[in-house]
Amino acid sequence: MQQPGKGPEYTIEQYLSGVGAIIKRVLHRLGARGSGAVIFIVLTVVGLLWLLSGTYSVGPSEQVVVRLFGKYDATLEPGLHWYWPSPIGKRVIYPVRETRRMELGFISRGDEAVDVSSEALMITGDLNIVDIQLVIQYRIVDLRNFLFAVDDPGDPIRGLPAGRPEATTLKEATEAALRQVVGQRAIDEVLT
Repeated sequence: MQQPGKGPEYTIEQYLSGVGAIIKRVLHRLGARGSGAVIFIVLTVVGLLWLLSGTYSVGPSEQVVVRLFGKYDATLEPGLHWYWPSPIGKRVIYPVRETRRMELGFISRGDEAVDVSSEALMITGDLNIVDIQLVIQYRIVDLRNFLFAVDDPGDPIRGLPAGRPEATTLKEATEAALRQVVGQRAIDEVLT
């Protein structure tokens, strides 16, 4: 039984023979009108090239999110795939197996680190101030949720785009959890 929304599978030979038959019928109907045949052939070649531009490859450490008319359609695993070319479909290939990192309390700029005191300075449980710098390491588990489930304003200071949780959402969630832990402990516990 076929799944809903899935058509029958065709081999490339069946597809090409069907396209060839259609072209022969159209050329036969055009008859002696040569300019019409040339226009038809040019449009057919352009259409086929457009359809072929929908073929793409996803690497072993990547996943791809495909959208049809801007709406999420599927998340696909590594391999060779075809999807509707632009402007009908859009695909975003994203590395998901790599460990990502975010800095809290500082920003690395080449060999230098710029202190961000609004993130780094925290009050301990005994009302002292401590300067904490932290590196968060994470991996993407669900690419669809990562890209579409969070409306994040981005972080222009760090150069992170809007709409992905790796910017403000992740930073603020980590900062809130860290401030809660630091605020419950004395400075000696925090420093050791």
